[in-house]
Amino acid sequence: MICASEWVVDRSAALPLLASGQTQHVFPWPASGADEVIKVPAFDSRLRATPVVAGDCRPVRTIPRIAYRCTIEPVSALVEHLGDPVAHVLRPARDRLLTRLWRALTRRAFLRMLECIRVAERTGVQGVLLRSRPVDQVALMLGLPSGPVAYFGPALMQERADGFVDAVPALPEADWDLVVDAQHALWRHGLAIADVAAALTPFNWANTRDGLRLGDTGSLTRDQSVAEAALAPSTVAEYREYVLARTPSVLKRTVSQKLDRAIRRITPAALRVLWCSG
Repeated sequence: MICASEWVVDRSAALPLLASGQTQHVFPWPASGADEVIKVPAFDSRLRATPVVAGDCRPVRTIPRIAYRCTIEPVSALVEHLGDPVAHVLRPARDRLLTRLWRALTRRAFLRMLECIRVAERTGVQGVLLRSRPVDQVALMLGLPSGPVAYFGPALMQERADGFVDAVPALPEADWDLVVDAQHALWRHGLAIADVAAALTPFNWANTRDGLRLGDTGSLTRDQSVAEAALAPSTVAEYREYVLARTPSVLKRTVSQKLDRAIRRITPAALRVLWCSG
C-alpha cells in the first residue's frame, strides 16, 4: 500500500505513454504487472488533441474568472486580429503564457481531484470509484513522443479497468440505477460528479469485476455550486438531445426511458436535499 506521503521512484526506464487527455497523462505502472496505471497532471501541451486557447485556462473561482475574462481573453483575441508583423511577434509570447497558465490550472485541478478521493476514502464511499491511491510526490522518468522527461510531482495510482462504457449500443445493458445510487452516496458526503455525461449516464464509467465504477475521477468536485451548474436544466436538455440524436432507432426507446429516469433522480433539488446529509 502506498501512503500519501511516500515517494515512488522508478528510474530504470522511462514509462511509455499509455494515453493522454486534456488534463492528465496516463502511463502503465510496471510494479503492479498489468493491474494499475499511474496518472499525472497534463504538462505537455503537444499531446493535446487541440492547441491551448484562452478558454482552456479560465480559473474556477468567480472573482479570478471574471478578472481573467476581462484581461487575458480579450488580449488573446486581439492578438489574433492584429496583422503581421505585430502578430508574428506577439503570438508566440501569447501561446507561451497560455501554456503556462494551462499547466498551472491542470495541476491545481489534479490536486483537487486527489483531495476528493481522500474524502471518499475517509467517508467510506470510495467503492463508487475505481480503486485509486493518491500519492503526494513521485519521481519518475516518463516516455513522451518528444523523448524521456523527468517528472516530480503528485500522481494517482489507479486500477486498470477492463473497459469503459464508451458507445451508445452499450448503454441499454449498463446498470443506470447503480450510477444514480452512487451519486446519491457521493452527495451525502459532500462530493459530486461535475460532468453531465457521467452524471446522467454510464458513459465513461469503468467496467470492473465488481461492476461499474467511476473512472473519470477528474470530474469529482467538492463545490456544490459547480455540481449544480453541471445539472442546470439547459445543460441537461442539450445533453439529452445529443445522446438521443446518436442513438440508433432500435435502441432509442430504451435509452430514452433510462435517461429520463436518471434525469428525474439526478437534479439540483435532489442534490441540495442530500448534500452533506451523511
